[in-house]
Amino acid sequence: MSTLSIKIGAVLDGSFNTVIKGSSSQLTRLGENIRQLDSSLKSVSKFKQLGSDVFAAKKSWKGFEDQVKSLAQQIKAVEKPSKTLKAEFDKAKSSATKAKDAYLKKRDTLYSLNEEIRKSGKNIKSLVSDQYKLGSSIEVLKGKYSKLGSVIQKQQSMLAKKAHYKSQVMETIGLGLSLAAPIKVAIDFESAMADVKKVVEFNNNGEVSEFAEKLKEMSRTIPLSTAELARIAASGGQLGIQKDKLIVFTTTVAKMATAFDISAEEAGDSMAKLANIYGIEVEKMERVGDIINHLSDHTAAKAKDMVEALARVGGNAKQFGLDINQTSSLVNAFISLGKQPEKAATAINALLSKLQTAEGQGKEFKATLESIGITAEEISQKVAQNGQNALLYFFETLEKVDKQERSQILLNLFNQEYQDDIALLVGSLKEYKKAIGFVADEKNYEKSMQKEFENRADTTANKLRLLRNAIAEVGMNLGSVMLPTLKSIAEFLQEKTRYVAEFAEKYPTLTTAIMGTVTALISLKIAAVGLGYGFTLLGST
Repeated sequence: MSTLSIKIGAVLDGSFNTVIKGSSSQLTRLGENIRQLDSSLKSVSKFKQLGSDVFAAKKSWKGFEDQVKSLAQQIKAVEKPSKTLKAEFDKAKSSATKAKDAYLKKRDTLYSLNEEIRKSGKNIKSLVSDQYKLGSSIEVLKGKYSKLGSVIQKQQSMLAKKAHYKSQVMETIGLGLSLAAPIKVAIDFESAMADVKKVVEFNNNGEVSEFAEKLKEMSRTIPLSTAELARIAASGGQLGIQKDKLIVFTTTVAKMATAFDISAEEAGDSMAKLANIYGIEVEKMERVGDIINHLSDHTAAKAKDMVEALARVGGNAKQFGLDINQTSSLVNAFISLGKQPEKAATAINALLSKLQTAEGQGKEFKATLESIGITAEEISQKVAQNGQNALLYFFETLEKVDKQERSQILLNLFNQEYQDDIALLVGSLKEYKKAIGFVADEKNYEKSMQKEFENRADTTANKLRLLRNAIAEVGMNLGSVMLPTLKSIAEFLQEKTRYVAEFAEKYPTLTTAIMGTVTALISLKIAAVGLGYGFTLLGST
């Protein structure tokens, strides 16, 4: 019944707000009409004033013109005009010129105003003739504006009374939410830990609790939620990371996710795959992050793009004989030249696969290699000896070939799909060699990812995430206490609802009578809520 009360209240609340919004809209429209009429009235007044000014200016000009003509006749009538007469003539002529200029200026202003009014779609003649009516209309509208404003003010005063009913409901909801928040956090973490337990063999519940506590501790310094950390652990467990290495794995991957700005799941899956492919011990996985971050810092490639591409090419690269440093350099070169991770990965896989199986390729492939002075047997031997050196030898040989001829060679070797990608790398071979140089000495990239992680973790956004994690940990601890009780209640209700369903099926007539009584009680509750809102709404009309 309480749910129905809230719904009825929401409906009434919506209706009341609709009335208020409608009245406010009317008030706005009235105000706009008043402003428009006021503007028209001002335009008329301005036009009339300018017309009067133009008439006066013209009259003044004509007066001075007449004076000039009169003085000119007097001068003409005498044989030798006096100095005084000449001075008066000059003064009158100057005044006439000024008066004419003033008249023309006012006339032009009047003409411009007339054009402005005409372009706005108004007729100045009708506005002038209806000036009295405009004034009356404005007064009428102002009266309506005042009355409607008074009505809205009364409606607004009723909001306080309506809020009394609404606040009681919201306080109850707020209490429910305050309990629900920690429970939800606890449920989310419990669900994430369930995924971990699916792929990791814990000996007992004590081990599970200990592992969960370590994830909570980790969330105090790493800006990922405990649920995200649990998902990283689950991805590691799924791909075979040993239980006693999972916390180290989760810590490394979580730092990588933060440093490289990638999702916890993506970082976990990618690093677990690379660890399996290259046989990298969990304790040394941070070195992979150092390599990626160092290359990203010194080239145009983003770390997250490199992680994605590395996960795609790892298998082929390992088979070709490239270690993680060498694979990272190759991936970095392609991505630095503008290739998307997926495109870079497919091009690298095609390149490595074709060169490694050169002896098993067709006649055209072998003949094309021989056209640049390389035999299939030679390239296969070089790949077997040192994969990276074999690539450099192949690229350097191609670099010496004319661009036009090079395009045809790459087309014959790798088909149209990968020709452009590999041609781009050959044409910018120095970028690849730079990448190789950046990771040639481990001292150059030592602790690179850790430094990047610390920089990222120190941002305001991540500091706030750590604060949120701390609050969530409190919520989890509180919510976890309530979970067993909630489970018991859920199981109890599930059992009882089965009996209710069986009863309803067995005694349909009695069930109908019971539901009729319940409906009547609900109706009474609706009436009670409706009366409370009704009084406030009646007071606002």
